[in-house]
Amino acid sequence: ALARGEELPFDPKDATIYYVGPTPAKPGQAIGSAGPTTAYRMDAYSPTLISIGQTGMIGKGKRNEEVIAAMKKHGAVYFGAIGGAGALLAKCIKTCELIAYEDLGAEALRKLYVEDMPLFVIIDSEGNNLYESGKKAYLENRGGHSCPTGKTAINCPLLPFTSVILKVTPPPFTPARHTKRRLTAST
Repeated sequence: ALARGEELPFDPKDATIYYVGPTPAKPGQAIGSAGPTTAYRMDAYSPTLISIGQTGMIGKGKRNEEVIAAMKKHGAVYFGAIGGAGALLAKCIKTCELIAYEDLGAEALRKLYVEDMPLFVIIDSEGNNLYESGKKAYLENRGGHSCPTGKTAINCPLLPFTSVILKVTPPPFTPARHTKRRLTAST
C-alpha cells in the first residue's frame, strides 16, 4: 500500500506487530492457537514500517541487518515468542478484531489486545542481539567448564557435551520508549 502511495489500514505509530497466523477461534475464545511465525519473511517491509513509527515486532527467528539498522535508528525492539506454544499464547489475547485483508485468511490483518504475553527481548533498540550474545556466551564457556588444554570449552577434546541455561535479564519495560534495552546472558 505504501509503495503505491496509499494509506495503511492501521496506524503504525507506536505499534507492535505480532507475526502470527492464528487458527480459527473456538466458541468463547478471542482467537485460536496463535504461535509466532518466522519474522524474516517481513524483513523487506519492516524498515519502512519502523521508519514511519512502528516500535515493536513479535515473532521468531533472526532478522536481517537492514531491519536491525532501522531498529537502532528509530528505537524499535524485536521480541521473541515461544514457537510451539500457540495455544498458551492465545490465552493472552483478550480481543481480536479483523482490520483488513480478510481474503488472506490466517494472514489477514488483526488488531489484538494482549495481556501478560510471555516474550523475550531478542534484539533491543541498540542492536544488542540475544541470538548472537547467547551463542557467543555458550561457545565461550559451555556450561561453566574450561578446557585443561587451553582451548575453548566447545573445542575441548576432554570435556563431554554439557548444556547451558541462558538467563535473560531485560530492564523494566516501558511501552512508550524502547531505548536503553540491555540483554545479559549468564551460564
